[in-house]
Amino acid sequence: MKYLFSFLLLFPFSFTRPCAQVLQQDSLALVALYQATDGPNWKNHTNWLQGPVSKWHGVTVQGNRVYQVNLWDNGLSGTIPSEIGFLNGMAEFSLGMSDLEGPIPASIGQLSELAVLNLRRSGVQGDLPASLGQCTRLFQLYLGENRLVGIIPESLSQCKELYTIQLSKNQLSGNFPHLVLDLPKLKTLELSENQFTGPIPSGISDMTRLEDIILSKNQFSGPLPKLDKLVNLKSLLLEENQLSGDPDTILGYHPMLAYCYLNNNRFSGKLNPDHFNAAKVVRLYASDNLLTHLGDFSGWASQANLIYLIVSNNKLDFDDLVPNAGLPANKFISLPQLTVGQDTVIQAPL
Repeated sequence: MKYLFSFLLLFPFSFTRPCAQVLQQDSLALVALYQATDGPNWKNHTNWLQGPVSKWHGVTVQGNRVYQVNLWDNGLSGTIPSEIGFLNGMAEFSLGMSDLEGPIPASIGQLSELAVLNLRRSGVQGDLPASLGQCTRLFQLYLGENRLVGIIPESLSQCKELYTIQLSKNQLSGNFPHLVLDLPKLKTLELSENQFTGPIPSGISDMTRLEDIILSKNQFSGPLPKLDKLVNLKSLLLEENQLSGDPDTILGYHPMLAYCYLNNNRFSGKLNPDHFNAAKVVRLYASDNLLTHLGDFSGWASQANLIYLIVSNNKLDFDDLVPNAGLPANKFISLPQLTVGQDTVIQAPL
């Protein structure tokens, strides 16, 4: 702050007069952000520190408050200053695609009007601040592709308006975050490429608004709960975990499901087309499991949306593969198989 006030004393006319229409605390926060993130070297810093705040690149003003700061892919570097907490009238804060370092400041919890926080690929690191749970109007949370560690704080369960949680490609750990089960409006849960372990709780089956479950490339283990109530699913991405169970029992009918990745797990039993709307499916991956039965997918041959049906490296036999031989070879990948199934009978010639 000492440096900030020195800056104001040096340039009293370039700052205080233009910002007269915006609360002083908002103006101070923006100047702190500019200085802390190497503002002079941003890709675009048009009008910053001169002219009305409403004319500063990436800033939207409503009344006398800063409503939005969107500096996505604008060449920011440095750290997010604690003064950002002064912007408690701000609804959207987007600094993604940056080269920042350091943590998300605890003062983020002061942003009581915040609806969208987008720091994807911004470079932030460290623990998620527990104060984030004070942003009870938060609607969308994008923090993927950073260097975040530790667990997801339980306080996030207070953000009942959350629609999207996107935390992929970090180093987050611990068990499945049960707090998400208390978020009644959640539609997208993306936790892929982290270090989560343990089972997926049965309560996920009651989150009937879910459209996207993206848990790929973690260490989740144990039986996958039944998902038959999740009729709004569009994406179910579970690959590269240690999950088990019979897909024919776990799945219900998912009329909107376009992407289903079950590959590289320990699923056994049967993969059945009855769980899917053939007109919607784009990719269905079930390779590298322990499946012993495959339903008749031959009716999918004419579906234009289908890109891949992959069931290689399971325990399927000829009785499973032959009915599906009419599927386009570039879409149906079934070989190799780990073993010949027990129900295959090979009769020697007389």
